[in-house]
Amino acid sequence: EGYGILTAKERQSIVDKLGGRVKNEKNQKEKRENIVWNQMRKQRSISFNIPGDKKGTSPLLPVCRHVDELLLEKLATRIVLASSRVDYLPASVRKPAVADVKDRILRLRQTGSTGISMCLTLRESPLLCLRRCSRLYLCASSGPGDMRGDDTNAWRSLRDINIATIPQDIPLPTVVQPPGSYSWHRVLHPPLSHRFGITSFAFIDAHEFLSCESSERLGEGANLKHSVNPATQVFESVDAFRMWELCVEIRANVDYHLELSDTLAYNARRRAREEETVCVEEQSTSEQSERTDDAVSQEPLIAECNVALDFIDLLTAKGRKSMINRLLTLSGASSAPRGEDATCGTIECTLSKLKTTKGEKSSEGGLFRYESEKVVVVFSVIIMHILTTRNQLVTSEEIATKRLRPWLRHLFWEGVISYALWDCIPLLERKGLYELACSCLEVLLFGKIQSRHNLFATFATADNTWNFDSMRLPELLLSRRTRGKAFERLMIDYKHLFQWEAKVELTSFDDSLEESVESSTVPRGNGSSKTGDKGTATQKSPQEFVRRLCRQMLGSVGRTASIPFSAVRALARRIKAPLCASLRGLHCPESETLGIRLGNDCSLVTSNTTSKSDVENPTDGYTDWIPTTDFAVANAMTNDDTTLVGKRCSYVGFEDLSEKADIYSFNVEELAMQYYASGRLPATEIPHGELLGGGWAGYHDEGGHVRALFRIICSSPILGMDSGCGQGCVSPMESLEQRTIHLTPYQGAPFDLHVAHRSLSSTSGDEIDSDVRSFYKRRRGKIDRFLTKLQNINSQELGDIVYDSIVGQIDKGSLLNAVVARDLKQVRTLSMLAVGFGGRVLSAMFRSLMFDYRHYSGGLPDLLLVRALTFDDTDAEAATESKEGAVVDLGDWIGEEFHPEAKAEKEAASRSGLLIDKDDEFLGCNKVGDSRGQSTGGRWKQKRGGSRQKQDTAEKSEEACPEKLPPRLILRHNDKNVKVQCLFVEVKSQNDRLDGRQEDWLNIIDNAGGYARVCKFVGKPKKRSKEKAETNTENA
Repeated sequence: EGYGILTAKERQSIVDKLGGRVKNEKNQKEKRENIVWNQMRKQRSISFNIPGDKKGTSPLLPVCRHVDELLLEKLATRIVLASSRVDYLPASVRKPAVADVKDRILRLRQTGSTGISMCLTLRESPLLCLRRCSRLYLCASSGPGDMRGDDTNAWRSLRDINIATIPQDIPLPTVVQPPGSYSWHRVLHPPLSHRFGITSFAFIDAHEFLSCESSERLGEGANLKHSVNPATQVFESVDAFRMWELCVEIRANVDYHLELSDTLAYNARRRAREEETVCVEEQSTSEQSERTDDAVSQEPLIAECNVALDFIDLLTAKGRKSMINRLLTLSGASSAPRGEDATCGTIECTLSKLKTTKGEKSSEGGLFRYESEKVVVVFSVIIMHILTTRNQLVTSEEIATKRLRPWLRHLFWEGVISYALWDCIPLLERKGLYELACSCLEVLLFGKIQSRHNLFATFATADNTWNFDSMRLPELLLSRRTRGKAFERLMIDYKHLFQWEAKVELTSFDDSLEESVESSTVPRGNGSSKTGDKGTATQKSPQEFVRRLCRQMLGSVGRTASIPFSAVRALARRIKAPLCASLRGLHCPESETLGIRLGNDCSLVTSNTTSKSDVENPTDGYTDWIPTTDFAVANAMTNDDTTLVGKRCSYVGFEDLSEKADIYSFNVEELAMQYYASGRLPATEIPHGELLGGGWAGYHDEGGHVRALFRIICSSPILGMDSGCGQGCVSPMESLEQRTIHLTPYQGAPFDLHVAHRSLSSTSGDEIDSDVRSFYKRRRGKIDRFLTKLQNINSQELGDIVYDSIVGQIDKGSLLNAVVARDLKQVRTLSMLAVGFGGRVLSAMFRSLMFDYRHYSGGLPDLLLVRALTFDDTDAEAATESKEGAVVDLGDWIGEEFHPEAKAEKEAASRSGLLIDKDDEFLGCNKVGDSRGQSTGGRWKQKRGGSRQKQDTAEKSEEACPEKLPPRLILRHNDKNVKVQCLFVEVKSQNDRLDGRQEDWLNIIDNAGGYARVCKFVGKPKKRSKEKAETNTENA
């Protein structure tokens, strides 16, 4: 203990206090010999032979006490010397001052429960202490938009794991790294990268150091009850910080076991495909035993065992109890009425009663094929009960404190384990544990497990009124997008659970009760009923159960905007009624603020003629807004190679293209770009005849250029980047909030950018409390003024705004920044795109990003197409006609990446010069940051590969940075005025459909006056099928 932080003389003083002394120091074998440890091994304490239960006796040497006293004296000495104004203090002055400081520190440590305590142990290993500090700093810098571990951030464990103990049949640690300290060499440190000039950060000047402010500075209008110094205090207490550290350890272990189980499953599937060992007999055997396996098994799924991969010993009762006790103690729930023993008993009971609805059995005879899957299930059960206990004991003051700073949810221990539990849901669903999955989702959404002893009885005998009273804390822990996905998964799992319980109910009756069952209503999995009396009402189906539940949930989540509107529409779709009828009388802030229409006929949006009976007894089914769709025919290239399973389909391009003589294979997006470039699409003049004529060029960037324009145009006035940080805040309260919004200098975005605009429900569940302090809420006035101004400026001014914003970064010395260098290379292109969008479309898209950046930063249409048309000064309408020669050559007018030489370089590198990856345009998050618990291994491997590729691209762009500034974009070419048109296209193959978020983006852009449509590819009918159909008709 303390060997690494003590000098040789200090170690000798410890030995002297223990009663030992090295006689001849010159004869020591090594100067670095740990003499304290040697003394401890050969010396026993005075009370060694005294029973340890007597008060004041211990069989151990008091080494820790002596080391603590020595380190405390060193700390007090350094404090005195650092606070002194002179270089030398005489011993007569230094010793009393050191004794006084030492006494003060001791008093603080003794009153740690009510005063100030220490988070770091003085005897701790220096490397461990450094990693703890680094993990806290780096996780705090990542922000609420990046709360999952990968190979680059610090969401990882500090445990020392011996890799030699890991079995040889699992992937190598270099592929799936254990969660311990072994993996810390891969962590990327933003401050180090910034010091070496590798990366730059745009919010360094916005950062202010934290300090303890008195409540008087908050102003008269502040809520002083909840603002006594917590405005700048990140953690409420030392226990809260230690609880956060423990939850990060859980987060790292969950990531590892999920990644490992997915990798093992993928390798097994790949080997099965390569060997082509499909046994028909085993399939038939499993089908025959499916009914037997569906019955509830009496054997526990989680057996008592010791596994090398179980680093926390969760597969043993002793290890689980130790983990639960630590969680309850640090969270302050150990003194709860239930107590630690009751909680441990509940968790053990839950694990023993786990049952599957699939009856899947592996080759080893168990449900779980890998031990990592067992660990994930145990983690999910423990987290579920810990969060339930937390929601029961949380106070209104604690909720109010978290509501004041929702952008710090990545530093809430409840938020860390909530995301860990969310990532466990897919594994539970794959294993058929729908009851456990439903319970976990209910805890994440409602704060507690709903009363569900028998799903049929609850649904049949009562109105099934669900309780939403405890939703206030869960609403602050997950993002809106994740909560929306959780509601969708809950409805699906309810349906599976309903059908399974109906099947078990039917198969559990014996022959003696068969007649009585036939005389009564018995629910079936397919919604039918078996009744003896025709006049008896039939049992409602699982669809009816989900429909009634969705109707009740819409009234709670729709008006508070606690889930995205796409998720609200997904719930309304299950009601089987028109969207405008399902939302009749319901105030939806998101659809009204962003202009999302409920149907193609505007009268449906404002119609008040829909009655309640139309909603409860729909006749026309679900309908909502439908985007304009272009249909095209394309057949995918067939290939019998089994190694291409899971790969994207390839298509053959056109042979008559003048630019290329060869025939290449394209993906569906590249093929769509050829259709629009050649004029084959759009094929109809309705509704946008001005889009005909072809000549479209552009990008498959999935909104990358839109996010780039958002970063460039909004950097100074809204985002508060370095070029616009001098505007300051309005009130002292906002000034204090800025210190936690810009918590560190190395952030990718202001933290509140990832806090969506929504309202919190009250404790009664009937009234709305208040709006969350979101990015849109805090800057509402500034945003409205800025977007109104942006909407009313002309096209030339739009291009000038983009140019001036990029040049302004260069004037501040940001030329070494790879992002600014790339913007400079395409400054004319970005200016042209801003002109093509227009102020109204830009305003609508920017408002959506400010409303909920985490949700709307993705889902933008696949393709961004652009073209420029010339027109005379006297005839502006000619620009919309598809006349020969009206299309401007972008390579001649814009240059940059449209220049023939630049296009040739890109085609030589990737065989598609129009494909640009803009995944790095996400601010403070990544593209899949809120994915529904997908495989972390494959996801982050692709991310790492993409990062390396983007870094190489950035370096090349920096090397090829123009020596002089490109000229400003002028909307004239060859003495003619130029009009720019932009077209958003979402491409879908034959079996693909629109995502809810994609549909919302098409709706928003189209409603703002922009051009947005869907390109749907369908396959050609096969001739053999047609001939066969004719033959069958003749035979008939």
